[in-house]
Amino acid sequence: MILAGYLISRFSIENHIPIPYRCQDKFSTATTFEFRHYALSNFKLKQQLRQSYYSTKPFQHSSLGLKSYVQFTSPIRRYGDLLAHYQITSFLKGDKLIPEEEMSNLIGQFTNSYRQSTQIMRQNKSFWQNKYINSLNIDSFQCLFLRWLRPNIKLALVFVSDLFIEYPLIISGNHNFDFGEEIRLKNNGNYLDLENSNPNLLNMSLIRE
Repeated sequence: MILAGYLISRFSIENHIPIPYRCQDKFSTATTFEFRHYALSNFKLKQQLRQSYYSTKPFQHSSLGLKSYVQFTSPIRRYGDLLAHYQITSFLKGDKLIPEEEMSNLIGQFTNSYRQSTQIMRQNKSFWQNKYINSLNIDSFQCLFLRWLRPNIKLALVFVSDLFIEYPLIISGNHNFDFGEEIRLKNNGNYLDLENSNPNLLNMSLIRE
């Protein structure tokens, strides 16, 4: 998959084919993270990564270690891949290509659709995670605090050690936690986020040991 994407990108560059390149800016690899738990090191490493994006201009994809890259192998489920197939097929057949300016506009349109799909996917994931956690009938969970996501409603991201997952949840009460601090949380059921109409957040409270 990655090799195909790289070769298509090189072919497109050499033949001046406007195509949606997948890019990612360079991120720092100078800092190494060594914590007592792999979840903490993994979280800090992910924070260093830059978000990937589409562009009509070829650019590096740092995580893949490539000078250029095109997502090409999934035209059924990704519109960007379909556009890449259309351009390559049109070039090989000698047909008219989508010009770069129009391609740039199309990238903007389907990128917005991708964002909406990602948000729906996250909400769906949260819903089923909550269903699973509540089905366990476990009153409390051992967690590692990672960071506050929305301090105004006490929404935090934690690593649930008992389940080996990163998980966003509400921690009721006024607390200040350090990164990686071990905390035990009691499950109080679902929390209704009225502002975003999101009932898929678990409400937990700190158990002092």
